[in-house]
Amino acid sequence: MKVGKRIQRARRAARYKNAKAFADAIGISATSVARAEAGWDTTGASVYADIERGLKWPEEIIQRYLATGDDSLLGRMTAEGDEPDDSAWVPMLTDGQIIAMDGGAVLRHYVKLELAFDAAVAEDWLFHAVVIRRNARIAERETLTADGQ
Repeated sequence: MKVGKRIQRARRAARYKNAKAFADAIGISATSVARAEAGWDTTGASVYADIERGLKWPEEIIQRYLATGDDSLLGRMTAEGDEPDDSAWVPMLTDGQIIAMDGGAVLRHYVKLELAFDAAVAEDWLFHAVVIRRNARIAERETLTADGQ
């Protein structure tokens, strides 16, 4: 996925309805944000720095992505060790965390993934989550049956 689309999805996930609202919040022009979201080659490093700050992304992550094309850089949405303080940040969940979630939390996480990445990533995760939760229920039933309950 292109950097502009990732910026746009992260902005929306952060609850900024449009480029102007986000631009006003971070102190740059709406045109600059719109051009960055459109993937214009002329977007400057300072605009990217303001966008990173506004999305609470690590410094220079967009520049590193543009230089390397490494999708995992923007997929993480935050630097290791940072606390997630933005709805655009999508944590990686362990199987135990997935099992402990209620159904609504599973669906909310799916939506966050779809906004931050794309439908294919979100659907793959949802399929994984359903299988993990189903297997946990089966194991729990087998344990109860073996204990004579």
